[in-house]
Amino acid sequence: MQGSRNCLRKHERYWSHPVEVEVAELVKVCWLDVSKKFPTQNLTPRHNYEVSFVLMKLKGCEGFQNHPVNLKLTLPNQPPMEHKQDLSILPENKWSAVPVGMFSINCCMTGDMEFSMYEHGSQWKKGIVVDKIIIRPLVKPQN
Repeated sequence: MQGSRNCLRKHERYWSHPVEVEVAELVKVCWLDVSKKFPTQNLTPRHNYEVSFVLMKLKGCEGFQNHPVNLKLTLPNQPPMEHKQDLSILPENKWSAVPVGMFSINCCMTGDMEFSMYEHGSQWKKGIVVDKIIIRPLVKPQN
């Protein structure tokens, strides 16, 4: 798991961090960019994994309706996996796991994987809280 404070440290003027909880609330921004790298050698070969952002939509959330975010997962030496997600449909004031992608680790995979959530439209966005990024093993290992 990667805490939101680690992912968003270089863009602190756009995010607020409540004092006792390690989450980040999107205050107001046009260009949304959240990304993190993670070393694949920390994962078990021949296992399947899923990456998700854990997000909460607050009351008064704006800028996401008709402007889906891009969720992207890039593994070493592989083409990126990318899809769009409409965050305006998330329930208010409830944590939601938003899947970025699923992947398999093989014994030859070395280097960092990168996952990101972005939207570079001209509309202002606010009211999304980022709690963490989860990399979780799926139940059944590969054969």
